[in-house]
This record gives sequence, C-alpha cells and structure tokens, in this order.
Amino acid sequence: SFIISLIILFSPGISSADNLWNDLFGNINNQNVASTYGTWSYLYSPPGDLTSANFILFPNYNTYYSNTLGVWTNSYSGLGVGGNLTNAPATWWSGNWQAPARAVYLHPSATVGAPVDIYSVIRWTSSNTQTVNLSFRFSDLDADCGDGVDWWGRKGDTTLSSGSFGNGGSISTTVIQNISLNTNENINFVVGPRSSNYSCDATLLEATFTSINYSVPTMTEWGMILFMLLAGLGAVYYLRRQRV
Repeated sequence: SFIISLIILFSPGISSADNLWNDLFGNINNQNVASTYGTWSYLYSPPGDLTSANFILFPNYNTYYSNTLGVWTNSYSGLGVGGNLTNAPATWWSGNWQAPARAVYLHPSATVGAPVDIYSVIRWTSSNTQTVNLSFRFSDLDADCGDGVDWWGRKGDTTLSSGSFGNGGSISTTVIQNISLNTNENINFVVGPRSSNYSCDATLLEATFTSINYSVPTMTEWGMILFMLLAGLGAVYYLRRQRV
C-alpha cells in the first residue's frame, strides 16, 4: 500500500492549472510563455479575419509608466496585449486605467477609412493530448470612453462562447468543461471593437485551464515515478531486514 500511495501521489494525470495572470507575471516580455500544460502567446488578426491559422504574433515589446506596464504592439493604433508588471495595483493613462496586480489585458483596433475590425488575441496552446476545464472572464479596463467590445473564446476556429458588453461592462465567469485537445491545438481569447470603435477598448482577461488527464508523462515525471518506486522498495527491504 505504501508503494501504491507513492505512485498515486507522483504520477501524472492529477488536476493542475495554468493561470494567465500568474504564468505571465514576470514573463510577459517573452512572446511564448511555457506553463505546466500549455504555452501562452499574444497575437492579432488580419483585418476582419477570425481564422486561427491567420493570427500573427505581435512583433514589438515596450514598457511604460516607470516599467509598471509591459505591452506587445504593432503599427495599428491602440492594438496590443499588455500587463501589469508589478505585484500591486497600477494606475495608467492619467488615472483612467486602474489595473489589478498582475492583470493582463487586450486592446483591439480597426483600419482607417472604411473601418474593418482588427482583433487582439491571447492564445493558449496545449503541450500534449489532454482534457481541460476552462474558466475565463472579460471586463472593461477603461470606462472613460468607447462603446464596449465583442469577445470570443474559440478552440481553433470553433467558437466555444462569445458575446459583447457595453462601456464599463464585463461578463460573469464562463466555465467550459471537458475540452479535448491534441498536442498543439489551441484556445484563442479574442477581443474586437464594437461597430469598429476601438476607443478605450482595453479589456482585462482572466483565464485558468485545469488539466484533468494530462496523458503522457515527461521523462522527468517518469524519472520521479521510478525513483519513488525504487525508494519505496528500498524502504520495505530495509524494514524487513530490521525485523529479522
């Protein structure tokens, strides 16, 4: 029973979580952030295109406000993914943005002229075949102006959940259970402007993935299992020798 307990304790497949705010804290300056069960990355769409394969990694990273704000951007006005680099609440844009500690946000944009929406995306890519439970929530970070955002949670090109909210709004925490993923399949969190008005559209994202059957142990995990088995056998052998 001692050995069986060790196998259960150290074997893969037990529940564990990847949390956006915790995983990116201190790491948002890296374009791909590997967590326990997946990898986070920051992307944007071609104008009007929600096709997952066409999303593009943000090319530029900068810090602002005495290194409390880190942002990935490109040449489109306002477009980006950013985060609070501190472990305390932060205030940006003359007090209009009140960001919680470690908070992560998305900001969409639109083309000039006859506007076409450009979506801001945070992606989580599964590192192995597994089943996950997902919980996430969007909320407005800047209620100073604008008319709100449209949002999506998508597995590849399949919409799991979507909606919109007005200026200063938010959604209740959305929970989606038993999402089956193969290696390198992804979940995309997408924010777009309503009516192509992207003013003040900074939108907080909270997201957690809980892996419920991460299927293939890594070499490190197998090594730990083997080590604990050998340690258990050694302990049993030693105790029996002591009784003789």
